[in-house]
Amino acid sequence: MKRPSEGCIQGERSKRRFEALLATRTSSADQLSGNSRALLNQAVFQLIDHHQDLNQLLKEATVIHDRGSCGDVETTQPEATAEETQELHSLHPTVLSCVNYLKHSVAQDGSGTSHISARTCIEGLKATLGASKTSADVLLTTEQRKRVQPLLAAVQTLQTDQSFSRSHFIKCLTTEVALPLELVWYLHQTAGIPLSSYLACNIGKPSAMSAFVQSVVKAYFCGSRDDRLVRRDILTGIFSTLISYGYTEKRGKSEETSAKGLRKASVVLLDKMFMGLISSEESDVGDEDCRLKLGEVLHVHGNISQDALQQFCIRQLNAVFAHNSSPSVWEVISAQSHWTYPGLPVHIRDLYTQMLALLTPEEVTRQLEYVVDRDQVNWKAVLCFVSVFLISCNSGSTYLKGLIDRLISQSLEANNCQHLLVAFLLVRQAGQEGPHVFPPYSQWFQSKFGGSSSPHVSGVRTFSCLMRLLSDMVPHETPQCLKVHILHPPHVLARCRGQLSDYITLAKTRLADLGESIEESSIYEDGSADRQGKTDRTLQAAHDVERAMAQFEKTGKVPANVIEASIFRRPYYIGRFLPALLVPRTLPDVPDLRMKFIDALKRAEKIPGNMYTAYMEGCRREAAQLLEGVFVGDEQEELFEPLDQLRHSLDKFPAAVVTCIQNTSATTVTDEVTPLLSVISERLTMVLEAHPGQSSLPEVVHLDISHPQLDSSHLQVVDLLLNTFCKTVAGTSALFTEKPDITPSSTRDWAAQFVSMLSRHTVLLTALHVRLWHLISKEGPHLALYHIHGLAAFLLHLGSLKTLFPKFQVPGYTSPYAVALTSTLYCSTGRDMLYCLKFCTAFLEHATCVDNRATSSHATDDKQSFIPLAKPRDIPPPIVHKFMYLVPRLLGNDVGLPGTKPVTMDTQYFFKRASDELKDEDQQLLMAAAQIYHSDFFRQILDREEQKFSLRDWVRFELQVNPLQDYLSQMARHDYHRWVLQYFLPLPVQEGGCGGSHTLAAQDIICSLLDNINRPHTSDTSEDHVHTRQVCQHCEKTVQSAGCFSELTCLLQELFLLLSLEQTTCQSESRAKSHDNWLLGILGNRLRQVGHECGDSNRLLLEEQETCNFMRLCMSLPAEYLYGVSSQERLSAKALSAVAEFINTLLRNHMGQSSCFPFDVTSYLLRGALTAVATQSVSDGDWWLGQLLAASPLLEASLLAWWGKLQPLVSHLCSGCGAGQLPAPLKNISVLTQWAAGVNSDSTNVGVAPGVSNVSSEARLLAAALFHGLNTRYRTQSVQPASSVRVIKAIQALGGPVGPGVASSLLLMVMLHLSMVDFTSQKSQSAGSPWVKLAQSLMNAYPESLEVFTEITENPTAMLRLYPDRLYQLLPVMFFRSLVACPVDILQDHRFLSTALHMHVKVTGLYQSAGGEEGWGGTKATYGGQLLTLDLMGQITRILMHCIPQCSVESFQQLDMDILSQCDPDVQHQVKKRLSFI
Repeated sequence: MKRPSEGCIQGERSKRRFEALLATRTSSADQLSGNSRALLNQAVFQLIDHHQDLNQLLKEATVIHDRGSCGDVETTQPEATAEETQELHSLHPTVLSCVNYLKHSVAQDGSGTSHISARTCIEGLKATLGASKTSADVLLTTEQRKRVQPLLAAVQTLQTDQSFSRSHFIKCLTTEVALPLELVWYLHQTAGIPLSSYLACNIGKPSAMSAFVQSVVKAYFCGSRDDRLVRRDILTGIFSTLISYGYTEKRGKSEETSAKGLRKASVVLLDKMFMGLISSEESDVGDEDCRLKLGEVLHVHGNISQDALQQFCIRQLNAVFAHNSSPSVWEVISAQSHWTYPGLPVHIRDLYTQMLALLTPEEVTRQLEYVVDRDQVNWKAVLCFVSVFLISCNSGSTYLKGLIDRLISQSLEANNCQHLLVAFLLVRQAGQEGPHVFPPYSQWFQSKFGGSSSPHVSGVRTFSCLMRLLSDMVPHETPQCLKVHILHPPHVLARCRGQLSDYITLAKTRLADLGESIEESSIYEDGSADRQGKTDRTLQAAHDVERAMAQFEKTGKVPANVIEASIFRRPYYIGRFLPALLVPRTLPDVPDLRMKFIDALKRAEKIPGNMYTAYMEGCRREAAQLLEGVFVGDEQEELFEPLDQLRHSLDKFPAAVVTCIQNTSATTVTDEVTPLLSVISERLTMVLEAHPGQSSLPEVVHLDISHPQLDSSHLQVVDLLLNTFCKTVAGTSALFTEKPDITPSSTRDWAAQFVSMLSRHTVLLTALHVRLWHLISKEGPHLALYHIHGLAAFLLHLGSLKTLFPKFQVPGYTSPYAVALTSTLYCSTGRDMLYCLKFCTAFLEHATCVDNRATSSHATDDKQSFIPLAKPRDIPPPIVHKFMYLVPRLLGNDVGLPGTKPVTMDTQYFFKRASDELKDEDQQLLMAAAQIYHSDFFRQILDREEQKFSLRDWVRFELQVNPLQDYLSQMARHDYHRWVLQYFLPLPVQEGGCGGSHTLAAQDIICSLLDNINRPHTSDTSEDHVHTRQVCQHCEKTVQSAGCFSELTCLLQELFLLLSLEQTTCQSESRAKSHDNWLLGILGNRLRQVGHECGDSNRLLLEEQETCNFMRLCMSLPAEYLYGVSSQERLSAKALSAVAEFINTLLRNHMGQSSCFPFDVTSYLLRGALTAVATQSVSDGDWWLGQLLAASPLLEASLLAWWGKLQPLVSHLCSGCGAGQLPAPLKNISVLTQWAAGVNSDSTNVGVAPGVSNVSSEARLLAAALFHGLNTRYRTQSVQPASSVRVIKAIQALGGPVGPGVASSLLLMVMLHLSMVDFTSQKSQSAGSPWVKLAQSLMNAYPESLEVFTEITENPTAMLRLYPDRLYQLLPVMFFRSLVACPVDILQDHRFLSTALHMHVKVTGLYQSAGGEEGWGGTKATYGGQLLTLDLMGQITRILMHCIPQCSVESFQQLDMDILSQCDPDVQHQVKKRLSFI
């Protein structure tokens, strides 16, 4: 048996002991006494304390932090109070362990508790950060950050318990550990160790402060994108704290010494930090995405006052301007050309820009003024800052100019050349940044010192100061500035010419030393083209030629600079300028700009004869070389007739142009096409000589489009030319598509030459324009696609070259020919729309082209790049508007917005809706239209003011559409209308949209609909005319089409609901005011526009038309909107006043009938009023309705006239309001109607019905009720002789003063009714008419009613009017009509004669004015449908003459002799004769 080893025996023994201990644990514990148990616990705690390590606790905190554990750990600390225990348990468990460990360490030591805890924390930080005392990283690592956080929390807790020495901690920390910048900020932010304490400990340690500054600079520039936010928060906190320390308001003597020291230290630190940012090398600066922005640190995220920020920036600017000052200001003159904005390091440029954002321009210029008086200045920094100031500040140029002017004025007055030199430095620095921010130095110098009116050189003293400075600057000047001073010298006084001569001599000597010659200077020398003074003479001469030609094109005269150069700089002019101008070439048939410029120089004798002769010979050689072999078989063509020769040459032209483009570079294509066109032009001349016409045309040619009188041979030639042009366009377009490397201009330049060639053949131009009009506007839908492309291209070039042609005017159109022609492209039917889109697309395709190179390089981008080939102003607005209208309509709503990347859309969308089978070429054209629609080129065109497409334009086009022949179904058109509305609503007003305003959208639609209603009354040749007569596709009959008017009206109704919500949610007073009486405001604006456009002759007629159409449109909308948009507005006094004025003026004059409105108008106005008061209380509603009816008597009379029909409607509307009863004003209307019906009924006793007594004082209402009751009875029943008697009895039964008032009002209404009947009909009322009988009865019963005639004619506002104003002028005529067979009783009244004579005077005046236009709708005064005739005047005079003998003596005694003197001589004689017997 094997013996076990010794190790096994020991293991078994140990195991037995441990098991034995476990077995006897309970019994042993029970046997211990109290003291023994306490000693055992103490020994266990000591054993644990001796083996605890702070680093292990921090590591444990890191592990727990990673796991996210939040479990509780029990700790035993009998010494802690209840509050302390609660506070400690609120901490993280591991932080609690650290705190307990530190407190226990202090308790074991027994002395210096706060120092020991601080020392222990420092040891923990040293273990975490490392033992380096000299350098540290800016940021903590992730591991360090996790371990530091619980320790900082423990430090904060110990400070709360006053168990921690902050000063000892900081002192040891700054001497033993190199702290990262992030830890310094964490100590300040979370651990209660303020930055001020940290700085106070390091004030006497330059190395520590330097390391702090370097850390800040490093954190600003260097880092990664991931830690950018951390660095920003740290630097924001540090900068904010230091600026608050250093730039807070001083407290004077009461400020403590430590505070003063902290202030100074903070300011010094900030200075060093900013200087470190400025002085950093570009290689030390990180990527732009990684480095921070000063404004972001200080202004955006910092919490610093604006005053402190400005103080900080001003101090830093002054420090930068003084840092490393320039040894001499003179050295700056030659060196500043390198100090430009683009040449600045990016970080310096950004720092300056951010500082400028924190300063005002006034403050910046003030600091620049301070620099002038300093001795030590860093001029590089100053001038670089000036460049940034100019570029970054919008008003920088203005403020800098003001500073320069002040410096110049002050320096010249004080004879201080130093300040004047600074001004010159600032000007040159600003001038080299480009003319878009500051004028070039040459332009500035000439404007300041070149004119005699310049205040700077007005005296000898100031001129001498300027010359002294310029002379001192000569050794340091660049050649370009010296040339500027010589070529554009300052204005010199007579006594100072010697000084200027000396300077020019000195400057020329300096130029000679530099190898420059003033005679070789270019004509347009500005000193800014080449800062080094070296220029390419050949390019310089070519540049001068271009600028001289551009100036010649504007003025038509040879520029003065060229004349001056031909005299004073002849070597350059003869040796370089003229050779650059006189380059031999093939001369065009129509002189171009270069030919005209050369001819002007030749006539001015500025071109030597030998040079001009050599130039012309060279041009002839070029033409002869190009003509060699151009046409094969030209000799045989001479045997043909002129027209056949022309046809043969035109047949060869398309192929020749295509071959020329294929085989020739783009720069010489036009030169090779020119001889071809010369041959065509010559043969065209031969043809036209055989058929002579008008050899010259006036400046404005009026075309007869409807009935042209043209020579058939001219039309034949025009067709040949246009056909050739169209074929050539098709060939060159296909060539460009096949070969992307061909430049777009080479396929377009020949077309401009072709069109310009035709301008010389004036005989043909009228036929050309007429034929072009008929082809495009009449025969367009039947043309082939290549013809459409060709005609569109021809029209484009015809418009761009309009200066070569006379102005052609089409009758009925005020716009230019191209605009008028394109406005005739109608969009009524689907076929018309397709043709219009084809033409517009072809026009825009020729105005631009696809950049194939850009397209191939961005093959994955759906949006193609386009190159503009025509100026946007050459594109007629109708082309842009109709293209913008048709693309979304024909391609579907998914086409998106113009100028944006196209969305995925169904390319077959259009073909699915088309009834006809379309070709593949049509599909290609629609896709081309979509590409142009989404191009930036089209977006730029829409940005032009005259080519913007507005909602009104869209409505105008949509009203042209015939729904019967539209490609869209009714539902599709409904969806399309909503899409258009959603497109225009958010679009800014500047771009033709509504700016988010439903009000503006509704206003545009209303105005467009009103324009459409009025348009049929205008001429058919108007540009905006819409053909409303269409051919029905079912029966092929011509029918009147309303277009989409009803559908757009429905759209407007839906928009009104949104408009109401917009007004309801609007709380701004100014916004609410914009909706005051909104609908009536639209009408008012239109009426004012009508008054301005047509004058007084047709104003009232058009005003009536506008008002009637406005009401027709309004009656298709909710009635309450006439009173206001919102419920609050409708009940306002302003809205009520506006509606009442509208009823009493426009509606009364233009829609009033027999003292009432038509039923539909009355019903509409009443429905709107009842809806407006539906939400109000009964009393408020009754009051508002009462006010409305009192202010609108014609509306009240209309209610009386139509109450029988209106009562069911009113009862229904009032059934849901209140108690369902009628409002009080309408109850009165009902009572009055019943009373009037009772008066006119044969079975009813005469008298006042119950309830009338409360309105008996309203004579006007009673008269209106009687009148409309009689009018109804006279229209529907036979007239009884007793009816007038019953009316008189009813009036007499009223009693008191009411009766005569009712009689006067009723008499006036009867007379006006008779006037209206005679005015509107050809048949006058007979003497036996019931109305005439009633008028006679009223005058007999109430003679005082005669006064109403005098009152209403002398004072029109004496009574409220119920009829149009034009009828009141016929009252005198109707007065005499009522006297026919009149009883003698009325003639005996003392008031009758005066009234009759007064009426006779009015009739005479009316007759005298009948020859001219009267003020009632532009119509002449009529009676019985005829003009007032002499025969009618004779009848009236005879009636009066018959009545005069029957008048009473009293009437003659009360006669007004002034009125008698104005009467007819026969009447005067008769009256005077009667007076002689009295």
